Amino acid sequence: MRQSPERRQQVLDAANQLIVDHGLAGFSMLALAQALGMSKETLYAWFGNKSALLSELIQGNAGEMGRVLQQGLAQPVDAAALQLTLERFCVALLTLLGSDRSVAINRGAVHLSEKGEMGESLRSNGRDAMLALLVQYLAHARDAGLLTDAGTTEAEVLIALALRDWQIERLLGRMPVPTARRINARAKEAVALFLRLYAA
Repeated sequence: MRQSPERRQQVLDAANQLIVDHGLAGFSMLALAQALGMSKETLYAWFGNKSALLSELIQGNAGEMGRVLQQGLAQPVDAAALQLTLERFCVALLTLLGSDRSVAINRGAVHLSEKGEMGESLRSNGRDAMLALLVQYLAHARDAGLLTDAGTTEAEVLIALALRDWQIERLLGRMPVPTARRINARAKEAVALFLRLYAA
């Protein structure tokens, strides 16, 4: 079967859906192959193994945050652009971590924590990569004279202001998927608080 970017994305979308439906512990390359009507051998040829497929899935799920920050880095920054980019970043963060697929993956990572591999993949391919890019963007704004500080601490403060207890509430099943309206309001509030702390 010919591999194309579109077909590869179909595989990743199907993997996301299987994890949402059956949990990470119940996810397998065989189940994915059967859901797609393709051979398990083809999946292994395309992705290498289950861990590599899941790593690519995590990177893809965090892709919108990366795109927002890369766009911000590619252009001159002023106060309005800084606020807009940070709000868009927070919207992408809250949308991802509030989604059913993210909840299923994070629950599975906790369940499989004795193996360590999934948690490490989530950290290195998701959180750490995104955090490094956010630090880079904040430094871009600091160099333009817009922020007083721009390091890992400041990046983590922004993320904490955006998430607060939402991720835990979602993981515990005590909160539904947040609406776009709630996400946008939380993002604006988080960025306003962040800029109150660190705006130059």
